[in-house]
Amino acid sequence: AFAEEIMESARTRSSAALWVRGALWCSWIGESKVAVNCLRAAMELNPSDADALDHLAIELEKLGDIEAALQALDQLAKLKPGPELDAWMARLEIHRGNPDAAVALLTRSVKEHPASPEMTRELARAQEAAG
Repeated sequence: AFAEEIMESARTRSSAALWVRGALWCSWIGESKVAVNCLRAAMELNPSDADALDHLAIELEKLGDIEAALQALDQLAKLKPGPELDAWMARLEIHRGNPDAAVALLTRSVKEHPASPEMTRELARAQEAAG
């Protein structure tokens, strides 16, 4: 009932923030499909909402829609690039059977963030997956 109240409030107020809030609640109670719908509604109202994109990628990954999760992460990378996001995208590329894309992404990221041991480890894992 609480999630429905938040979503109704988001609808009537045309509030991206309320849609995200509703999505978080839905996610918490295990309703990832509903959360995705809420997050997509938030993105329609505010396409540059990095938090909504982040949560959308999480929910899509939970649902096993790796392609859509990667699309959300690609949009997020345009707003908030960073090594953690590169590592997440690389793991999803490996998961969908594309380790060469993961290696290319992480090679670039290691060059941009040479002081990050995590990125070096992620690159080694991707190279191992690529053979």
